[in-house]
Amino acid sequence: VKDAATLKDTTITTNPVIKNSTSGVGLEARSLPVLDLNGNITIHSESQFGMIGSGYSSTDLNLNGYTLTKTGAGNFHMSSTVADKGTIRIEEGRVQIIERNANNKSDFTTTSFEVCNNSGVKGTLEVDVTCALGELVANGGTVEVNGATRVATVNKLTGSAFDKQGDGSLALASGIQIADDMDITVGGGSITLAAIEVAEGKTLNIAGAVVAEGLTKTGAGALTIDALSGSISYVSLTNNATIESLTGATTLDFI
Repeated sequence: VKDAATLKDTTITTNPVIKNSTSGVGLEARSLPVLDLNGNITIHSESQFGMIGSGYSSTDLNLNGYTLTKTGAGNFHMSSTVADKGTIRIEEGRVQIIERNANNKSDFTTTSFEVCNNSGVKGTLEVDVTCALGELVANGGTVEVNGATRVATVNKLTGSAFDKQGDGSLALASGIQIADDMDITVGGGSITLAAIEVAEGKTLNIAGAVVAEGLTKTGAGALTIDALSGSISYVSLTNNATIESLTGATTLDFI
């Protein structure tokens, strides 16, 4: 895509690579206000690229059940993007969820994000807003939530492992089910838990800070937490649960 060029109302029908190998992204430069998929595509960025509307208006990502794969060491911005059902797979670099206009909100409630680790090269989902993600497929990559008051809520969690970075909170939606062994490493901010079910024979291991405002753990699987903190009035942990340390006003009730 040339400088000062914009792909508008773009429909992708084959399996192309859309590439930006120069620098900078603006309201009208190297931006995709509307992207409509009729097949899987790859977005390759070595610097800055993204979906940004004029005046930071809303942008539309119509995945239509297909997969958008992000490659390259650079960023791909999604500014006030409304997406439908499909998958955003991050193999390299970053996909960044942003809002520069408070009147235009992001919506990824039915979208799946996959964060990958390919031979030590990690893909990162950067969330700079408060929003909900339809699904997080954790294949060794990173989720970074920035802003101490911001919360990214995951409605479904699958895969095996991911790193949590940034000073914000990543919340696992109440009633979420863990069907496979899962390792979460918290390098910044916290993981927030409410009601969680771990399948028999499986383990959810969280290394780092966990905040819970009433935590109910069900299922015959194991839950291991390094540090449980927060103003917690009631915690119910059934079956197999291990907590290494407690901080704050914490009460545990094993039933």
